[in-house]
Amino acid sequence: MKKILLFLIAGLFVMACNSQKTDSDVSGGFQISGKIENADSLLYLSQFKDGELLTLDTAVVVNGVFTFSGKVDFPEMYYIAFGPREVFPFFIQNAEITIEGDRSDIENIKVTGSEPQDRYKTYSDGMKKYQGTQDSLEGAYVTAKQEGNEKLMQGIIDEYYSIKDKVDAYTKQFITDNSDCVVAPYLYFRTMAFQAEFAELDSMTNSFDAALEPSIYVQELKKRVEKLKLVQIGQKAPDFTMNDVNGNPVALSSLIGKNYLLVDFWAAWCRPCRGENPNVVAMYNKYKDKGFDVLGVSFDKGKEAWIQAIKDDGLTWTQVSDLKYWDNAAGKIYAISSIPSNVLLDKDGVIIAKNVRAEGLQEKLAEIFGE
Repeated sequence: MKKILLFLIAGLFVMACNSQKTDSDVSGGFQISGKIENADSLLYLSQFKDGELLTLDTAVVVNGVFTFSGKVDFPEMYYIAFGPREVFPFFIQNAEITIEGDRSDIENIKVTGSEPQDRYKTYSDGMKKYQGTQDSLEGAYVTAKQEGNEKLMQGIIDEYYSIKDKVDAYTKQFITDNSDCVVAPYLYFRTMAFQAEFAELDSMTNSFDAALEPSIYVQELKKRVEKLKLVQIGQKAPDFTMNDVNGNPVALSSLIGKNYLLVDFWAAWCRPCRGENPNVVAMYNKYKDKGFDVLGVSFDKGKEAWIQAIKDDGLTWTQVSDLKYWDNAAGKIYAISSIPSNVLLDKDGVIIAKNVRAEGLQEKLAEIFGE
């Protein structure tokens, strides 16, 4: 049986395409009638909230036939759940909706009566040609790695990223063409927002139809815009306090005033971070007596691994962590969505550069210290 896990994120209130009611509205609520072959005796209408699949309603299945009814404040992404990791995502709106298909072929379950779902399906159908190619490349990469063929591996990586560029272009164009529909902010929030730079994020967030203003996805995008705005180049770096390896609290502000300071977000488990560490060590050793310092902020969750990585990589500057993994408090303040990441502060605590690594960090420090 082919099972899929598509877009497992918090099911949140969202507005429909143009927010217009139709003749299929059902007394202000929705009614979902359907027939799913090979379904168990119970189906679950669910949402993802805070990373958990929450059951909102249960329907008894008789000869494959089931019914759900209820009401949503705005059309939103829900899931028909057959089991904890076997779900079918679709957009609900207050209308008569029909769902038909076979549990053994979840990808081809058909939904009628939901305009947002129609557009979501159009997007998904367009993605299939890219997904098939990416799946093939992933399989080819595993084989090449097993054979130790590094040249072939690199070629596959290059082709994979070429396809990824096409996927991003397709997704962005679809979002632009459907800016009046909740599917647009949903997709942007789900696939692109956390990799976007501030200017693009702000522009895209403001491009959605005004009717989508109450959408939780638009609201979440605006929250991220506001967070990123506070940590742009030219802004005073927000302060935070976190414990060092000995459990002593260290405030960012306590390190500002004497040196240029690199606030380096990393983790022991992060291979790209560990790969960048030798460069940071070299820059620290070269410029520490000339007015350069580093504050390491770890996204680790295990103290032993964190301390061992500090020792192994020769990181002799101040290190702090709350050992909360991606829930790291400083990471949230600085809107960090990937690591390694960093911000470079001048002696007044103003951000003068972001995400400078390898040659970029070397060039920036050479510029600062006149070398």
